[in-house]
Amino acid sequence: MPNKPYQDLALQAVANRTVQRGIIAIPTGTGKGYIAGELSKPLQSDRILYLAHRDLLTDQLVTHAERVIGWGNVGLEQANSKAYDHHRAVVASVPTLTAYGCRRLHKFKPERFDAVVCDEFHHGTSNTYLEIWQYFGFLDSKNHKTPNPRIPLIGLTATPSRGDNVGLSNVCDEILYQMSLFEAIRDGWLVPVHAYTVKTGASLDNVKTRMGDFVEHDLADAVDTEQRNAVVFDACQKNAKGLKTLIFCVNVKHSADMAAAFTARGVSAKYIAGCMGDMEKDSILKWFGNTPGAVLTNCQLITEGVDIPSVECVVMAKPTKSKTLYAQCLGRGTRLAKGAWDITESVRLGKDKCILLDITDSIREAGRRAVNVGDIFGLPLPNKELKGVDLNKELTTQKWAMEQAQAGNYQPLKEIAPAEQTQAIAIELFASPAELPGAGMAWMDYGDSFRLSLAKHGDITLISDTIDRWNALYYDKETRQTQPVFTNISDQKKLIQAVEKWVSEKCSDSLNLVRKSAGWRQDSPSEAQLNLCRKMRIEVPAGATKGMVAMALDRKFNSFKNNKRASSGAF
Repeated sequence: MPNKPYQDLALQAVANRTVQRGIIAIPTGTGKGYIAGELSKPLQSDRILYLAHRDLLTDQLVTHAERVIGWGNVGLEQANSKAYDHHRAVVASVPTLTAYGCRRLHKFKPERFDAVVCDEFHHGTSNTYLEIWQYFGFLDSKNHKTPNPRIPLIGLTATPSRGDNVGLSNVCDEILYQMSLFEAIRDGWLVPVHAYTVKTGASLDNVKTRMGDFVEHDLADAVDTEQRNAVVFDACQKNAKGLKTLIFCVNVKHSADMAAAFTARGVSAKYIAGCMGDMEKDSILKWFGNTPGAVLTNCQLITEGVDIPSVECVVMAKPTKSKTLYAQCLGRGTRLAKGAWDITESVRLGKDKCILLDITDSIREAGRRAVNVGDIFGLPLPNKELKGVDLNKELTTQKWAMEQAQAGNYQPLKEIAPAEQTQAIAIELFASPAELPGAGMAWMDYGDSFRLSLAKHGDITLISDTIDRWNALYYDKETRQTQPVFTNISDQKKLIQAVEKWVSEKCSDSLNLVRKSAGWRQDSPSEAQLNLCRKMRIEVPAGATKGMVAMALDRKFNSFKNNKRASSGAF
């Protein structure tokens, strides 16, 4: 079967690269493993070390590499399997290479290979990987990038970002080729996602956050309840009855309890967990793949490396603050039907879409909310439940609305899209200032960026690129021009400190307005503020302070401007 067009573009980008450390970023289900096997062609060598961190991934890499390099020429270095001198290419498990003081890594001399290819490269800044990058000369002993590596490092991932504020720019030089989930669906390489919002009423208020995500123990206590599990069951019966459904849970107990809730109500369901033996896991996966309408629950076991094209519904029953994790979970359902070349064949074979149930729980602090599907597709948060919305169509509609506004033809979004699929743009108006490391100023969280209003001076925006390099962009209200202040900063905390120092010097007359600790923020709202809120149809909650109302008005004024600037490429 010939390559798909985007696969050829990715391979060509590798051949034309001007850097030695690059990333190919394409969504789950579009053939990262296939591209990995083809990389020997643009790299002009089959002496490649392929890296992965899980058994399923290494097995797939062996298959793809052998397809191109030839059977018998690819060795596997993992657990009891060993690669030998006669193997042209080697597929290796990262945990195996780095165990016992990297003993098995050191058996391979660096000059043996002409390239290193790493699958699921978003793991590439973890400590075990760093040891490998040092060994092959991609990083020095202080984990700084070396100027001229002898061989190239090509990383493949569906999610070129991390949730721990450690940017992949610390390891790689640039994105060589990228295709978004929106583009893959638009062009027919994945099935459309039709989303439903399921509100449970469970509270996340007492769930702590650690390392950028909810603490598992606290989270399980909050959401693993009979009532919430019953809500998930009812939502599946209402919106995805009879569909093969994959449910993502918090931990093993939550997975078992969720499966039991379905089984008790007469639906064929099982759970799978990493603590199970290989034979048991294989048996469960085989059952799930072969059973129409089956329900399988898991806790992060099936986020990488598992290919089950027949999944028709994905349920995000695990709240998470990680876009990476959410996108991986969603990707389990967006694959085309088995054997399909594109969406046309997939529809003919019986799979025309993926149903997503976006389970949402209540939380007082909007800035601490879990990721939702709108964050993955770059959609504003909806102010009412999604009811089967085709997310690609919705995003296209909203982009069109932004373009109309830029041309001076703005209408409320709800008057543009079909009534049954329209979700008006909603802003979490009364969210607290964003929780940013080291921040002393009242930054506002806009999902994919952070903004600080500088009153008469304009505003400044923090936004990251696809490999987590941060940029600070200043919008000058007087000139109506946007200019970069700081660019390509890997450390978000250092950037915030530098930006706030810059603001203190440039906008010294506005410092009392931007400080989180300013006393006026705790005062009661002024009558002028309340009148403006009434004119703008903003309902002010009881107990709102002057600072909360000021930020709400800023968010309201800026909500559409943000989208317009983003769509015009201003940042």
